[in-house]
Amino acid sequence: MKLMVGELASVVVKEDISLRNSDIAELIRSAVTKGASFRFKVKGYSMTPFIKDDDIVTISSAANSLIAIGTPVAFTKDIEKRLAIHRIVKKEKALYLIKGDNCSEADGLISPADILGYVSKIERAGKDIGFGLNMEKAVIAYLSRRNALRFVFWIWKFIPFRVRQGLKKYL
Repeated sequence: MKLMVGELASVVVKEDISLRNSDIAELIRSAVTKGASFRFKVKGYSMTPFIKDDDIVTISSAANSLIAIGTPVAFTKDIEKRLAIHRIVKKEKALYLIKGDNCSEADGLISPADILGYVSKIERAGKDIGFGLNMEKAVIAYLSRRNALRFVFWIWKFIPFRVRQGLKKYL
């Protein structure tokens, strides 16, 4: 299979292909260094509720965007260089503190060299999901860093459905 790099790197197949985590990281790195974006289905729950299991995310080059606090990024971590998508919650000198929205512990300080790109788009059930990628991302990062995000969403469950629907117009 040959991957053509253009405006958007995308492979269309009739059945699912399973790739190792490190292979996906290398594909992303290759695409974004050539100025392309990379789109794929995510697995896992560490970014719930903003990025959910089976959402499709688009990773774009970090060089094309200002990486800021609150930005969800694709990065490699550990010696094995495993791929993860988590949110920047703090900047310390030239390093970034990165943490999953649904994780109690941060990933630690990550070098900009380990950041593959930023999440420029989230798709769920054929619809674009923008919440968590715009101006509210700094507030989400702050709540995540303080381990208060899960508490906020626990309270959210107790707000009546009609009130939540009305509030979503403003979020």
